[in-house]
Amino acid sequence: MTPAVAVDERPLVLIWEVTQACGLACKHCRADANPQRHPAELSTEEGMALLDDAAAFGEGQLVVLSGGDPLARDDVADLVEYGTERGLRMTLTPSGTSSLTRERLADLERAGLRRLALSLDGATEAAHDGFRGVSGSFESTMAAAEAARDLDVPLQVNTTVCAETVSELPAIRDRVAELGAVLWSVFFLVPVGRGRVLTPVDPARAERVMAWLHEVREAAPFGVKTTEAPHFRRVGIQDRDGGAAPPRRRTGIRAGKGFAFVSHTGEVYPSGFLPESTGNVRDESVVSIYRDSALFQRLRDDDALTGKCGACEYRGVCGGSRSRAYATTGDPLAADPLCAYDPGIRRVGPRPAPGRLRGFFSHWELARSVLYRCVEGTGMSASGIRVELSVDSGEACPIANISDEAGTVVTNVARSTVGTDGREVEEFTVTDDGPVADRTDVQRVFEADRGGRYRLEERAATCPCESVEEFACPVSDVQAEDGQLLLTFYAPDIDRVRAIVTRMRDLYEGVSLRSLRQNGTAASEDSVLVDRGQLTDRQREVLETAVEMGYFEYPKGANAGEVAEALDITVSTFAEHLAAAETKLLGSIVEN
Repeated sequence: MTPAVAVDERPLVLIWEVTQACGLACKHCRADANPQRHPAELSTEEGMALLDDAAAFGEGQLVVLSGGDPLARDDVADLVEYGTERGLRMTLTPSGTSSLTRERLADLERAGLRRLALSLDGATEAAHDGFRGVSGSFESTMAAAEAARDLDVPLQVNTTVCAETVSELPAIRDRVAELGAVLWSVFFLVPVGRGRVLTPVDPARAERVMAWLHEVREAAPFGVKTTEAPHFRRVGIQDRDGGAAPPRRRTGIRAGKGFAFVSHTGEVYPSGFLPESTGNVRDESVVSIYRDSALFQRLRDDDALTGKCGACEYRGVCGGSRSRAYATTGDPLAADPLCAYDPGIRRVGPRPAPGRLRGFFSHWELARSVLYRCVEGTGMSASGIRVELSVDSGEACPIANISDEAGTVVTNVARSTVGTDGREVEEFTVTDDGPVADRTDVQRVFEADRGGRYRLEERAATCPCESVEEFACPVSDVQAEDGQLLLTFYAPDIDRVRAIVTRMRDLYEGVSLRSLRQNGTAASEDSVLVDRGQLTDRQREVLETAVEMGYFEYPKGANAGEVAEALDITVSTFAEHLAAAETKLLGSIVEN
């Protein structure tokens, strides 16, 4: 077993991307690799100087020569030999191409190669080659695995998890066992490079895959680890200990915390999937960059994390994928969107009777979670959400305006665009068509015993329905009454709902959520919809600052005076804002 590493001082894994040249066209490639080598790659001499620096981390530092395809360079065996002589544990992740010959592997074994990592993204030739973009990759990979076994070079198999490959995992597991691998490294897709066009698994599916991988690890003759999915450790703790308090010891690494990456041109990143340069090895030592750069130090500070990762009691053993957070939000400290876990909720059971509510909310973990949910989101994570959204602004939509002016209920709205000039035709039914029949801007197309069907044609500006549908969520039902528009649509996840509501509130007045239902049923038997729009900007700022500073934690990360000072207000003003926000948010919870 690898001894524990002080990750503030050295990375457990140092990746050197020796080249971006590669003969494959893999769908997930973070580097957008191409067949040609870059003229500014580190030379052999510069590479050896890098290995000299890496040795200063300490005896046995693990170095992975990666790419592209590192075998696109003809000095790889020399680099492996040099690193081995310097006391480094040298490993290699070549591509499955014709360059991966038994002869080159034999040279690498003689040079001191400690491990060979091969990628396998399908259990069959068709599946793997389809993902890798070149015929023959599967055959080359299988031949290399056989050669590694003959040469007694330990074999690691790397697999990408995305919507296209996830169903292959059980069969790939069997292949890994057949190949005699010592480790299966399962990489959960980060949308960078070519990987931006692939579809990741959703958080709920990821959670199930991780639980399954723990079962595999218990039964398989090889080890299992994940890449860019540190919540694999949280899933294991929950499955093993039933969600008991997580251990304090280090149990894994993530970008910038036990992991560093040197690009083909010498730039130092926290990870190849988090390409934010912190310096160049041509100018300074990789050791000083890793230990002293501001970005690496922030990434190693669990308490610097924001969003639900910052609120999570497992952040010390997990912390989320910093690379995925960066790829999706531009902020490497933000929440990992792949995680399905709701932080801070460890108490289970029904909501207590009103008389016990005060004691219930004094429990620090639940109070923190409630305030986190109100500040950051609803906490819903499963897919398939039915949304009812109201827009209380008659001028935003002609249908709402008609319902307001005519004092009637408008239902069964249908819309279509005609011609090339953007003219829009809307048909709708009214319950009382007396006031509507006198309007000159509508035409009656059907008469019923009570009410009627009308048509409105106009060239309108962007309406609320179109604003929703910009997010690829068609509006399925539209109604209007007294100038208030009620829209119903279906969203794939809560992040999409949040984005739509945020955009709608930017465009229109009086936007509020009326209902959220998950997969055709209520989100839970006792779910509560909390509308953060009730808060003033100042109240929301007060809550966000208090959460960020740890005011609601036990023991407190900051007292009332410290939070008030950060907000540049008095303690009494802080208390007033906090009380007002609690009245609105917790009042909604109690009343519902």
